[in-house]
Order: sequence, then structure tokens, then C-alpha cells
Amino acid sequence: MTDDTVEKNVSLWDRIVHSSSEYFRRRRGGLFRETIPEFTSLKVCDVGGSRHFWEKLDPADVPKDLTLVNIRDDGQARSFTGSFGDVKVIVYDGDRLPFEDKSFDVAVCNSVIEHVPPAKRANLVREINRVSNYYFIQTPAFVFPIEPHFFCPALHWLPRPLARHAVRLSPWRFLSKPSEEHIREYFEEIQILTLKEFRSYAPGANLVREKIAGLTKSYILHGPSRP
Repeated sequence: MTDDTVEKNVSLWDRIVHSSSEYFRRRRGGLFRETIPEFTSLKVCDVGGSRHFWEKLDPADVPKDLTLVNIRDDGQARSFTGSFGDVKVIVYDGDRLPFEDKSFDVAVCNSVIEHVPPAKRANLVREINRVSNYYFIQTPAFVFPIEPHFFCPALHWLPRPLARHAVRLSPWRFLSKPSEEHIREYFEEIQILTLKEFRSYAPGANLVREKIAGLTKSYILHGPSRP
């Protein structure tokens, strides 16, 4: 059941971005079950988790035992339909996941690692390995010409000082109408990874390329967690 009051409060920017991402997220849910047929019956942790990711999936791909973990329970983790509004987000410190070793059968991490400071990315992957037996980690592809957080062509290819000014001309800025402080904070938070850097955190993992119009849009690394 959805909550109409939630639906009415979703911004134009959210409607555009989240409707455009639904196709890929449904395919990702299919990958989970294709790789691990019993996925929906396992204990799953979504690291950096958001309710809106799971509400876009085919219900047949959503695990029954799902834990969402994030550094805060805010708009990034919200439900956009209300159908997952009752799923709790466990808030953690961003360094150590608040679980014992191998607490979960599977850990999922979608479009999170590019928000993590480069010096802390290896630790994030170690923590995902520590708390799970199998993992899926996804991130946008640096080679894709559209920066997906701001919907701005080539923004992530520009030198950072120039990109810092160009982000003010992005569709994200005009449609979501963020404050100057939020523009600065959100821009500084995001740094898209190259494939070389992404693979360096899990060199033995399987690589999946998500594509649109023949161009690689994002990468997924997945495989059994290391000890």
C-alpha cells in the first residue's frame, strides 16, 4: 500500500531521477536473484541503504529479511511511494558497520562508494566483506558522459575547480533548488571512480557493466566475501 501524502511531497527532480533509474534498478534486482536464486529468502543488508531502491524492484526480487544501514536517515534514504516507509534505517558512524562478522548472507551497496571520501573507500569494502558472505557493489561509470547525480554532461571530467562552478548550471540545481550550502556540500561529497580504482578494492570480483545506448552507465562488482 502506498501513502498518497508521500507521493504528493516528492519533488519534480525526484520524480524525474527516480523514474529514469527504475529500469536499471529492476534489472539489478534480477541480477541478485539470477546470481543467488535463493536471494529473497536470505538475510540481506543494504549498506548506504535507501527505501526507494527496493520499492522500484519487482516485488519478487525483494528479500524478506532486509536491513538498511546509512550514516543518517534523511531524504537519500526516504520512501517515494510510502510502500517501504516502515522499513527501518539503522544509523551508523560511517566507519564500522554495527554488526558482528558474517551477520548477513548478502550485502548490497548501490551508488554509495562514490559518496565516500577516497581515503575511506577501502575500509567500506572491507566492512562489507566482514559482515557478509556475498556482496554486490555498484557505482556509476566514469566513462559515461552524463554525471548522474547532477544530470550534467561531462561535469565529472572537468577539473574540480571548474566543475565546482559548472554544477550551478546543472539540471539538478534548477529543478531541486538547493541552498548554496547544499550545493557546496553535495558537490564535494561526490567523486566518480574510474574502473581501475573501483576494481582495486575487489580485484577478484565478477564485473558487470550496466549499459544504455551501448555506453557503459555503471559497474557492479560481486562475489563471495573475503575473510
